[in-house]
Amino acid sequence: MGPLFRTFPRLLLGALLVCSLAACETKQAPDVRDIEGEYLLTGLSDRKYSYLPMLPEAEVEAIQSARIVRGRQNNSWVFEYTLPVQLTNGQPQFSYIKISQDIIWEPSLGRYYLRKLTDQELAATKWTPDDVAVEMEDGVIIFRYIRPNLACIWKKK
Repeated sequence: MGPLFRTFPRLLLGALLVCSLAACETKQAPDVRDIEGEYLLTGLSDRKYSYLPMLPEAEVEAIQSARIVRGRQNNSWVFEYTLPVQLTNGQPQFSYIKISQDIIWEPSLGRYYLRKLTDQELAATKWTPDDVAVEMEDGVIIFRYIRPNLACIWKKK
């Protein structure tokens, strides 16, 4: 066995160590202008119906605008929106609550996340924080009511 054969495992181990260190590096937050700004409610639907076109125009105008603004602390942001709460499954009747949800940058995953809503924030809906999911990616924010499978979609203007 030659010297190259004996050093190959060491070279391979070194290369793997360098690759793993690079993978652990935290990712920089994208420019805040990528998320800050005005958002528009473009979807309100379940598996059967798209409710947004069924709502009165004045009601849509009152609920469609949302925004992401700077929070009280440095490097913090808040998503402010009006959440439609369906009164009866399958019916275009809604009540509305105002929500201000903190946005968190997760450097290890290189993504923004919305803070989980609390029982108090969702009290008017009679749902728990485990009944809803909020996702944010590429200028789109999706709020899902898991049990009735209702979704609200906001897109950045």
